[in-house]
Amino acid sequence: MTSAVINYAARTPYRPRYFANDHSRDTVVINPVAMNLTNGRECVSDLDREGFVLVDHVSAVADFTDDVTVAKVHPAEIISLLLAQTGADEVLIMSPAILAI
Repeated sequence: MTSAVINYAARTPYRPRYFANDHSRDTVVINPVAMNLTNGRECVSDLDREGFVLVDHVSAVADFTDDVTVAKVHPAEIISLLLAQTGADEVLIMSPAILAI
């Protein structure tokens, strides 16, 4: 079994604050927790049971830093994948979010 320390925001009596550009002002208390990790690709998952499913998919996009190709190819690819996996009547891309209806 593989394990790793995952950092969570600890519960505190005050509102935690995080300053991306000045960590000296942060009030977030980090609570490191050792967690066992499992390779999800080796597990059977079901969308209705777990709320997600891992599927094999090879994108036609070879370079995800190519914004033009990503914008042209990836949305239709994801729509097709979500329609097939969810049985949704419609999938809407609301950049950058994707909604299955």
